[in-house]
Amino acid sequence: MRAGGSARRWSRLALLAGLTIACGRDPRPDVVLVILDTVRADHLSPYGYDRETSPRLAELARDAVVYRNAIAPGTWTAPSHASLFTGLMPAAHGVHHGKTAAGQGVYALDPEAPTLTSRLREAGYRTAAFVGNEGFLDPAFGFARDFDRVPAPSPRYQGPLVFPEAEQRLAERLRALGYAR
Repeated sequence: MRAGGSARRWSRLALLAGLTIACGRDPRPDVVLVILDTVRADHLSPYGYDRETSPRLAELARDAVVYRNAIAPGTWTAPSHASLFTGLMPAAHGVHHGKTAAGQGVYALDPEAPTLTSRLREAGYRTAAFVGNEGFLDPAFGFARDFDRVPAPSPRYQGPLVFPEAEQRLAERLRALGYAR
């Protein structure tokens, strides 16, 4: 046998073994969407903050796609999350606050609007929501409808919290600064 022949044979066997193992795995990437509401990116480790404020997030970010520039399409959490899940601007997906809306003044996500989770499910993915603020999984918002797995509300949950006065003051201030119409 020539020199190196044994190494080539072992390389081929290793490649064959690797392909055999890989054939049993789903080749699609795992999708994990981490959303941190009202957190300053400049105070998180993955974004270069000099103190180690979020070591687990930094560990996840090392092998992930990290977005460095994001702009919220809404003035508060619900319409911004609806845009994130649908790819639509707030005027198109319908999530907003209104005095005549059900669910403590919140207009829910348009039931006809396709969501990221519905598209992932159609592609054969299993979907689950793990949340710190379970209020946004309340039916008043319509965000939980396409997840395969959603946690049951805790006994302390009292419904979605919306602060229309604060939203109104923010909108007025933004208009005064020339940022909103």
